[in-house]
Amino acid sequence: MLGLSDAQRVWVRDVVLYVDQHAVVIARTAIPDTTLRGADVRLKHLGNRSLGSYLFKQPSLQRTPLRASFDKTRREYPWGRYSVFRVHGKPLMVSEWFNVAIMQLTHSTTAMKQA
Repeated sequence: MLGLSDAQRVWVRDVVLYVDQHAVVIARTAIPDTTLRGADVRLKHLGNRSLGSYLFKQPSLQRTPLRASFDKTRREYPWGRYSVFRVHGKPLMVSEWFNVAIMQLTHSTTAMKQA
């Protein structure tokens, strides 16, 4: 997806998003070392800030269409999506997998709002 050779190094950031103490999304960002040059080295220092807080402020941001994935062998996180972003023409890939419990949480949150 990133068009890299086997010799190119990639920095990886893994994130888990929680709702009511339930892990509902696991995400991985793969960023080639060549992308982390210049101002974009800040991507390695986001800490607890979301990736989107940086990406969506970049006027040069481009994104490939989202691709969906379903993997029945991933029992807790079977649904996923991924896409490649380009910032200043340099790529990075974001993958997200959604826990089946997210639907239960969505239904309980909707029921609470209606009560």
